[in-house]
Amino acid sequence: MEGHYTQVPRRNEDERNRDFSPINRTSRLELTIMKPLIFLNVALCAGLTTLCDAQEGIKIVSRWSTNWDVGSSLTYVLGDHERTEEYWGVRTVDAASRMSSLSLEECGAAPTFYIVRGKTLYGANPETQTPPPPTSALGPGIIRVQVVHVDTGERKVKFGLMARHIITTEKYDFTNSTCQPDETSHKYDGWYSDWPYSNKCSKLDTPEAEPTFRCGDRVVVTREGPRPSGFVMSMDEEVGYPNWRTVYSSSVVQWIERQSLDPALFERPANVRPTSELGKRPPKSEDQPSNPPN
Repeated sequence: MEGHYTQVPRRNEDERNRDFSPINRTSRLELTIMKPLIFLNVALCAGLTTLCDAQEGIKIVSRWSTNWDVGSSLTYVLGDHERTEEYWGVRTVDAASRMSSLSLEECGAAPTFYIVRGKTLYGANPETQTPPPPTSALGPGIIRVQVVHVDTGERKVKFGLMARHIITTEKYDFTNSTCQPDETSHKYDGWYSDWPYSNKCSKLDTPEAEPTFRCGDRVVVTREGPRPSGFVMSMDEEVGYPNWRTVYSSSVVQWIERQSLDPALFERPANVRPTSELGKRPPKSEDQPSNPPN
């Protein structure tokens, strides 16, 4: 996806097919796209309360596709805060489009995800979430990962920034592992530019994370070539599976523009229902979350 991405634990193929989207992958792109720019009035509006006036931020429009679906993403960034809306099955977002999911993030903290079903938001209250159990001891096996980064030498100007073409290939060896193989390979074909702004998110600059598995075995990673860094303008992925099936995904930033944003967009929504109630009929009085101006 054209944007900043973070790797997340691999899921089995059924899980991917159920809830794939560039924001929830990450495809380990749990693509968290592009991060912000503006520091104006941060001292006055650090909490992003509704008392603050609208401020200049950034709007990023992206489009993505997979073997089985297409969609669009709108990302709004203001200071160290980011709001990303996903629209599954929508090629061009307009006022009539309905959100499929929403994420809110403050740089340096884990994002909060909400699923949108019709007129209702479902999610977990981060203040009441149960912390994950302590990590168990490593298993007896070893998963070996070979990662190769290749800078093709190609360069393109995108949105006024020089982008570098870097291809990353990961191959997984489960020969000495006690775990069931999931993916067998993963290829990232991306264009990376320098960050067009500076804040906590851009300073982290970690478009690629270490490979992780839903498995207790030890993971040994070897690398060749320069690791990619910077702002991800576009990304094509190929994921290989043991059954010889290949899953493809692609994402690209359509445009980036400065826009006056209301800090209230980045506040946590009220009246969020727990995810355990997904599938139940919501009250008729609940309305679809309103879309910010496009």
